[in-house]
Amino acid sequence: MGYRHLAPPWITPARGAPNRAMQIIYRRRVSASYTPTDTDAIAYLLALATADGATPGAIVQQAVDTYFQGLKSNSLWTLVNQIYLFCGPLTLAGALTPAKGSSPTNNGFGSGDYNQILGLPGNGTSKYLSINTASNSINVSSHHFSVTCSGGMETSGDRIAVGSFSGSTGASLLSLDIFGTGINRSFRSGTFNGGQFPSISSGLGASGFLCGSRTAYNAAFVDYNGTTSSNATSLFPSFIAGSPYLYALNSNGTAAAFSAMSLQIFTRGAGLTTAQSATLRSLNNAYIAAISAI
Repeated sequence: MGYRHLAPPWITPARGAPNRAMQIIYRRRVSASYTPTDTDAIAYLLALATADGATPGAIVQQAVDTYFQGLKSNSLWTLVNQIYLFCGPLTLAGALTPAKGSSPTNNGFGSGDYNQILGLPGNGTSKYLSINTASNSINVSSHHFSVTCSGGMETSGDRIAVGSFSGSTGASLLSLDIFGTGINRSFRSGTFNGGQFPSISSGLGASGFLCGSRTAYNAAFVDYNGTTSSNATSLFPSFIAGSPYLYALNSNGTAAAFSAMSLQIFTRGAGLTTAQSATLRSLNNAYIAAISAI
């Protein structure tokens, strides 16, 4: 596929460096057939090449560059604090290199688990990630989580994509659930006792885009592949200090519930409107379509 192995690892330039300088550095170090123009995309691709030990192919470089530019031109870049691109990189090490934000902690994944196109399948028990963001640092009045997956979303039962739970406050939960019955088809952001949560009761499938977003202290919605559901929702005093998990629920430091989905993209950040969620969904789908041509 035209990958060229790199010399020993080099220092990645700081993101936000002048665009022209970044392009020159990129061409000298990667010598790619496609030269990206977005400085943050360049910095990520340089870090990705180091993690993978080989140059990303032109398809991946262009897909990343286009994705980053799309987030910025649609005013989403500053709203998304954390981005994991679990498809596109050559290796598991590359897949665990954050496109933006903190690096995840790997719990149990091996190199044989990763697929460059289909992404990273977890099970929530022996294979899951911590996103290394303190739950109690997340703005309770404005936040979102989104996942795009190639398969494994559950259409019944209680399944967690990302979440934190603290029994010390009764039942405080910050989670994006994949897809239980009834109320479990929801983005829960409040308390179990007396809280109302957006839920999706139709149009469920095994793959696609799912975003849960709180846009105010008493309002939240779920977007599954363009089907949205909104609801008033209760607010609780505080989150636990621990980080949310991916593929599992962080129940006071223990992985609980589980998900067998194969994640391709994960994002976290400020609350999104339904229109912004739709734009993010479109950008994610375009990135995955481009990667699928590898």
